[in-house]
Amino acid sequence: MAMPGNPLSRRSFLAAAATAALAAPLLAPTRAGATTAPAPARRIPLLLPTPTGRFPVGVLPLHLRDLSRPDPVIPEITFRDFMVSVWYPANPGPGQPRADWLLPAAWRTFQERNVLPLDVLAVPRTHGRIGARVRHVATPYPVVIFSPGFGLDRDSATVLVEDLVSHGYVVVTVDHPHDAGEVQFPDGHVVVAGLPDDDVRAVGLRMADVLFTLDRLPTVNAGRNPSVAGGPLPAGLAGALDLRRVAVIGHSLGGATAAHLLNDPRVRAGANLDGGIFGPPLWEASHKPFLFFLGQGHDTTLDPTLHELWTRLHGFRAAVNLRDSGHLSFTDFQALIPQLAGPAGFTPEQVAGFIGTINPAASVRTARAYLRSFLDLTLRHHDDGLLHRPSPRFPDARLVTL
Repeated sequence: MAMPGNPLSRRSFLAAAATAALAAPLLAPTRAGATTAPAPARRIPLLLPTPTGRFPVGVLPLHLRDLSRPDPVIPEITFRDFMVSVWYPANPGPGQPRADWLLPAAWRTFQERNVLPLDVLAVPRTHGRIGARVRHVATPYPVVIFSPGFGLDRDSATVLVEDLVSHGYVVVTVDHPHDAGEVQFPDGHVVVAGLPDDDVRAVGLRMADVLFTLDRLPTVNAGRNPSVAGGPLPAGLAGALDLRRVAVIGHSLGGATAAHLLNDPRVRAGANLDGGIFGPPLWEASHKPFLFFLGQGHDTTLDPTLHELWTRLHGFRAAVNLRDSGHLSFTDFQALIPQLAGPAGFTPEQVAGFIGTINPAASVRTARAYLRSFLDLTLRHHDDGLLHRPSPRFPDARLVTL
């Protein structure tokens, strides 16, 4: 990762904390005995902030298989397997547990890969109820598709995803195996990162995953399960998605993916959370709305790809700088790293290198508000003014021009 005071490489805004911090050890070097210390009687809980909206949250994992593409790393596998989760407003009932942030094998892989003390930390629990009934409303919910950062997985922005759902969105999060740090499939096997460092190939792979997901959403909306194993869908999911109101958002390399997908006719808007615009050649121009949400220091001086995209946008566009933030401030690690600091032995300098010095609660609150403001404006035609003028409610956000 690019630590404060170090020059930023081309990939630093694609991966920054994700590659050097997550694909390699998270923040700290291996310590003698770090993974073999006796487990405490009770594991230390890691908590995700509560969503702010009025709707409870449901979640449905889906195992998708694209027979038209081979596995990008293992030539003998003639199809592309990946996981997505559909998050939706719910009416949960008894016996519907909250989903874990990562499934057991993926959680252990995450801890081992990041040199975290094993059997000490409890996996974070999301607010999503597995299989809960969909909350019925007269108008179907707008749909947001999320692509995570390089080396991260589809659960890495749960703090943003759940909040959108609690305010009446369906959010589909997409994993990109061999790019993501760890993806657990229903049979229990885990695929870890192993994709070569090739921006064009990585973005192309992600675009194909998202486009395949878009192709399968009408099947979900018709009440049929497109996953490999099939099975019943949560009650009320049929007809709950408004596929005429779709946005694609992403963090880091996922932000580049969102930008490239603006040219798909099904996509009405896009948002880039602290990513450089790498990958295949961009389209010439777009009139679709787009949001840049950038961390401290991420500007056109260090990253000219931002200006290149800005000049091609001829519709509504906005850029927001989150002061004193880090690359992982747009992910769950803004909330989790301060909790991990003690058990993992992170120094204050290491913590600041990943999530900046911004107050974590203020950072989460601001990121949630500005992302929802953009989506409300572009998918619901509701304007709260946040993207037009400074707000005293969010002093850490600054509107900028790229």
